[in-house]
Amino acid sequence: MGGDVVPGSIVKSGDRVEFVIQQVEEGVGKTLNVVYTGQDPLPDTFRDRAQALCDGELRADGAFEAKDPSQVRVEVRSQARGERLA
Repeated sequence: MGGDVVPGSIVKSGDRVEFVIQQVEEGVGKTLNVVYTGQDPLPDTFRDRAQALCDGELRADGAFEAKDPSQVRVEVRSQARGERLA
């Protein structure tokens, strides 16, 4: 799963991080709740508006679960040009 991290959606509580990613396909925006639980931190580049690519499982409650920080990859765009930096 992949999309842009929705600004203000990142909630950290202990070893749990919840956030929302948004995908836009054919002009229609779709959102997906993502949950990461683990002792290892997510990448330093993980923040609002970053493009997150997540591997894991879709849970019965509709949230997407990543259980390892290597399952959450992040690309950050330059704010000035909209270019990807990392």
